[in-house]
Amino acid sequence: MNSQTYIIVVDDNPDDRDLVKRALPKRHTSKLREFDSEGDFRERFLDEISEEYLTEHNFPHLLFLDLRLEHNKSGIEILKEIRSNQYLKSIPVIMISSSDKDDDVMDAFLNGANLYVVKGEDDKVFTRTIKEILRSINRAGKMPSDVPGNLILEKYSNNENI
Repeated sequence: MNSQTYIIVVDDNPDDRDLVKRALPKRHTSKLREFDSEGDFRERFLDEISEEYLTEHNFPHLLFLDLRLEHNKSGIEILKEIRSNQYLKSIPVIMISSSDKDDDVMDAFLNGANLYVVKGEDDKVFTRTIKEILRSINRAGKMPSDVPGNLILEKYSNNENI
Protein backbone atom coordinates (compact mmCIF):
# COMPACT_ATOMS: atom_id res chain seq x y z
CA MET A 1 0.00 0.00 0.00
CA ASN A 2 1.30 3.40 -0.81
CA SER A 3 0.87 6.63 1.14
CA GLN A 4 -2.24 7.47 -0.88
CA THR A 5 -4.21 4.49 0.45
CA TYR A 6 -7.68 5.38 1.68
CA ILE A 7 -9.04 3.10 4.42
CA ILE A 8 -12.52 3.12 5.96
CA VAL A 9 -13.43 1.65 9.36
CA VAL A 10 -17.08 1.07 10.30
CA ASP A 11 -17.39 -0.07 13.92
CA ASP A 12 -19.66 1.17 16.70
CA ASN A 13 -17.02 0.47 19.37
CA PRO A 14 -14.44 3.29 19.60
CA ASP A 15 -11.93 0.92 21.25
CA ASP A 16 -12.14 -1.44 18.27
CA ARG A 17 -11.73 1.46 15.82
CA ASP A 18 -8.63 2.48 17.79
CA LEU A 19 -7.24 -1.07 17.50
CA VAL A 20 -7.51 -0.89 13.72
CA LYS A 21 -5.96 2.60 13.72
CA ARG A 22 -3.03 1.38 15.82
CA ALA A 23 -2.33 -1.35 13.27
CA LEU A 24 -2.06 1.12 10.41
CA PRO A 25 1.29 2.62 9.51
CA LYS A 26 1.41 6.25 10.64
CA ARG A 27 1.42 7.53 7.07
CA HIS A 28 -2.09 6.10 6.58
CA THR A 29 -3.82 7.89 9.45
CA SER A 30 -4.56 11.00 7.39
CA LYS A 31 -6.31 8.77 4.85
CA LEU A 32 -8.41 6.95 7.45
CA ARG A 33 -12.12 7.66 7.60
CA GLU A 34 -14.12 6.37 10.57
CA PHE A 35 -17.83 5.74 10.98
CA ASP A 36 -19.37 4.83 14.32
CA SER A 37 -22.65 3.35 13.13
CA GLU A 38 -24.52 1.93 10.18
CA GLY A 39 -26.53 5.16 9.96
CA ASP A 40 -23.42 7.33 10.05
CA PHE A 41 -21.79 5.29 7.26
CA ARG A 42 -24.97 5.32 5.20
CA GLU A 43 -25.54 9.08 5.60
CA ARG A 44 -21.97 10.27 5.17
CA PHE A 45 -20.76 7.78 2.59
CA LEU A 46 -23.15 5.35 0.90
CA ASP A 47 -25.80 7.95 0.11
CA GLU A 48 -23.15 10.22 -1.49
CA ILE A 49 -21.69 7.61 -3.81
CA SER A 50 -21.92 8.30 -7.49
CA GLU A 51 -19.49 8.27 -10.37
CA GLU A 52 -19.15 12.04 -10.03
CA TYR A 53 -18.42 11.76 -6.28
CA LEU A 54 -15.74 9.12 -6.82
CA THR A 55 -14.13 11.19 -9.58
CA GLU A 56 -13.84 14.18 -7.24
CA HIS A 57 -12.84 12.22 -4.10
CA ASN A 58 -10.51 9.40 -3.27
CA PHE A 59 -11.83 5.92 -3.91
CA PRO A 60 -11.57 3.72 -0.81
CA HIS A 61 -8.94 1.00 -1.14
CA LEU A 62 -9.97 -1.08 1.89
CA LEU A 63 -12.92 -1.23 4.27
CA PHE A 64 -12.97 -2.74 7.76
CA LEU A 65 -16.57 -3.56 8.67
CA ASP A 66 -17.88 -4.75 12.02
CA LEU A 67 -20.22 -7.72 11.77
CA ARG A 68 -22.61 -6.42 14.44
CA LEU A 69 -23.26 -2.73 14.80
CA GLU A 70 -25.42 -0.80 17.25
CA HIS A 71 -28.99 -1.95 17.84
CA ASN A 72 -28.10 -5.32 16.25
CA LYS A 73 -27.69 -3.74 12.83
CA SER A 74 -25.90 -6.16 10.62
CA GLY A 75 -22.63 -5.45 8.91
CA ILE A 76 -23.76 -8.14 6.46
CA GLU A 77 -26.54 -5.83 5.26
CA ILE A 78 -23.99 -3.09 4.58
CA LEU A 79 -21.73 -5.65 2.87
CA LYS A 80 -24.60 -6.71 0.59
CA GLU A 81 -25.24 -3.08 -0.28
CA ILE A 82 -21.56 -2.50 -1.09
CA ARG A 83 -21.40 -5.62 -3.27
CA SER A 84 -24.52 -4.57 -5.19
CA ASN A 85 -23.28 -0.99 -5.76
CA GLN A 86 -21.72 -0.60 -9.21
CA TYR A 87 -19.17 1.89 -7.89
CA LEU A 88 -18.17 0.10 -4.69
CA LYS A 89 -18.40 -3.62 -5.40
CA SER A 90 -14.66 -4.00 -6.01
CA ILE A 91 -13.56 -2.56 -2.62
CA PRO A 92 -11.89 -5.26 -0.50
CA VAL A 93 -13.90 -5.70 2.71
CA ILE A 94 -12.44 -7.15 5.88
CA MET A 95 -15.14 -8.18 8.34
CA ILE A 96 -14.14 -7.78 11.98
CA SER A 97 -16.06 -9.40 14.79
CA SER A 98 -15.81 -10.91 18.24
CA SER A 99 -17.77 -13.87 16.87
CA ASP A 100 -15.96 -16.93 15.63
CA LYS A 101 -19.19 -18.84 14.96
CA ASP A 102 -19.10 -20.86 11.76
CA ASP A 103 -22.42 -19.37 10.61
CA ASP A 104 -21.16 -15.81 10.99
CA VAL A 105 -17.91 -16.53 9.16
CA MET A 106 -19.70 -18.30 6.31
CA ASP A 107 -22.37 -15.60 6.06
CA ALA A 108 -19.63 -12.98 5.69
CA PHE A 109 -17.80 -14.90 2.96
CA LEU A 110 -20.95 -15.91 1.10
CA ASN A 111 -21.97 -12.25 0.96
CA GLY A 112 -18.68 -11.03 -0.43
CA ALA A 113 -16.24 -10.42 2.44
CA ASN A 114 -12.63 -10.81 1.39
CA LEU A 115 -11.41 -11.62 4.89
CA TYR A 116 -12.84 -12.29 8.33
CA VAL A 117 -10.82 -11.38 11.43
CA VAL A 118 -11.91 -12.32 14.95
CA LYS A 119 -11.24 -9.57 17.49
CA GLY A 120 -10.70 -12.03 20.35
CA GLU A 121 -9.59 -11.40 23.89
CA ASP A 122 -6.05 -10.29 23.11
CA ASP A 123 -5.87 -6.84 21.51
CA LYS A 124 -2.22 -7.36 20.57
CA VAL A 125 -3.05 -10.46 18.52
CA PHE A 126 -5.84 -8.60 16.70
CA THR A 127 -3.56 -5.63 15.97
CA ARG A 128 -0.74 -7.92 14.82
CA THR A 129 -3.16 -9.76 12.51
CA ILE A 130 -4.33 -6.49 10.93
CA LYS A 131 -0.70 -5.38 10.48
CA GLU A 132 0.16 -8.68 8.79
CA ILE A 133 -2.84 -8.40 6.46
CA LEU A 134 -1.79 -4.87 5.50
CA ARG A 135 1.79 -6.03 4.90
CA SER A 136 0.51 -8.85 2.68
CA ILE A 137 -1.65 -6.45 0.72
CA ASN A 138 1.28 -4.05 0.38
CA ARG A 139 3.59 -6.78 -0.92
CA ALA A 140 1.04 -8.11 -3.41
CA GLY A 141 -0.43 -4.74 -4.38
CA LYS A 142 -3.88 -6.30 -3.93
CA MET A 143 -5.81 -8.59 -1.61
CA PRO A 144 -3.61 -11.71 -1.69
CA SER A 145 -5.02 -15.22 -1.69
CA ASP A 146 -2.78 -16.53 1.06
CA VAL A 147 -3.75 -14.25 3.96
CA PRO A 148 -5.37 -15.91 7.00
CA GLY A 149 -9.00 -15.11 6.13
CA ASN A 150 -8.77 -16.72 2.72
CA LEU A 151 -7.30 -19.81 4.34
CA ILE A 152 -10.32 -19.85 6.62
CA LEU A 153 -12.56 -19.57 3.56
CA GLU A 154 -10.81 -22.55 2.00
CA LYS A 155 -11.35 -24.52 5.21
CA TYR A 156 -15.05 -23.72 5.17
CA SER A 157 -15.51 -24.12 1.42
CA ASN A 158 -14.32 -27.72 1.73
CA ASN A 159 -17.09 -28.36 4.25
CA GLU A 160 -19.70 -30.71 2.77
CA ASN A 161 -22.50 -29.01 4.74
CA ILE A 162 -22.41 -25.96 2.47
